[in-house]
Amino acid sequence: MQLGFNRIFKNIFGRFKQIPQSLQSAFLLNGVPYYTSNISSVYDIALARACIHAIAINCAKLQPKHMLNGDFQKDSDLQYLLGTRPNPYMSSFEFIYKTASMLWSSNNVFVYCHHNEAGKLCAFYPIPYKSFELLEAGGYFYARFRCNNMTFVVPYEELIHLRRHFNEDDFTGSQQAHVLEPTLKLNDSVVESIVNGVRNSNKLQGLLKASSLVQEDELKKKKDEFVSNYLDISNTGGIGVIDNKFEFQQIKLEPVVIDDKQMQAVSNDLFRYYNVSENIVQSKYTEAEFNAFWNNVIEPFSIQFSLELTSKILTEKEIKSGQSIIMSAERMGFASMDTRTKAISTLMPLGVLSINESRKLMELPEIENGDRHLISLNFVDLKKANKYQVGESENE
Repeated sequence: MQLGFNRIFKNIFGRFKQIPQSLQSAFLLNGVPYYTSNISSVYDIALARACIHAIAINCAKLQPKHMLNGDFQKDSDLQYLLGTRPNPYMSSFEFIYKTASMLWSSNNVFVYCHHNEAGKLCAFYPIPYKSFELLEAGGYFYARFRCNNMTFVVPYEELIHLRRHFNEDDFTGSQQAHVLEPTLKLNDSVVESIVNGVRNSNKLQGLLKASSLVQEDELKKKKDEFVSNYLDISNTGGIGVIDNKFEFQQIKLEPVVIDDKQMQAVSNDLFRYYNVSENIVQSKYTEAEFNAFWNNVIEPFSIQFSLELTSKILTEKEIKSGQSIIMSAERMGFASMDTRTKAISTLMPLGVLSINESRKLMELPEIENGDRHLISLNFVDLKKANKYQVGESENE
């Protein structure tokens, strides 16, 4: 698959014949114009991957929508591209999942907006880069990416660039390797301690003492035989046999085992870094816990992605005319049935929700003429309340 994607990217980026030859590293006031992803060092840790997955899979529930003056353009080509098939190899769900996963794995994710030879936008590709370098020439920025076995340069204006921890560097989110390194090393030590504890608990350890003078080569032979027969991990009997020429003196080594409190401290470091709770990662959250997760993690991503999609896909004229790309949360469904019922009971009589909007909350299909807004006759204009009570008409 990697070879296939290399060929795809070569075909796509091979068209950039107009890339200037005078490219040089961009000058930044803060930071350096070079960034390495270090995705594998983080993503290979089971708990870190679980945190990233919990975030990415909920981000992937967001629905991209092409809007025009508040109206959903469900039949537009752009809507099909974003909402159904961003590229030939990913569904919209997979595209958003991968984008979010790469962002939380490396603090920077780049998505290439691919236009065909006629200039029409036809695909979006998250770039699986190993390193990124910001270049400039003629007042324009360019990005040089290095992947497994290829290098290519892309105009920066054709990239969707999402960043986390955007602080100390002018252009990229902060490197997270040095921040997570102590926690990741501690996590490795915890896992190694547990593995070693399990291994050593099943082994005999001690000294094999000869009761009389024995030649060195015979002593070594007896030791090797004893180790092979009784100290190998495959020996499950737990009993060793030796003749009276030797005496085995067992040495009891108590392995250092990490207790639950220490293990939880390591886990909490990762939970805090990714701003998720243990219940979110284990999918046993309450409605209140998910609301907090939504407000602090998913919604900021939704806003960031919406703004970047809008500014990189649409022209300034199109944006000023009312077009935008939003990431709708209507598929999230994190509210309980009781909460949804109360919301409909409260908001529908006020005319806030249409019939179909109420049905969506209950995960029901839309109906014909369901975009109408109904209102209760129990409500009246405050200025006309007295006249309404005594039955006066407005003309009286």
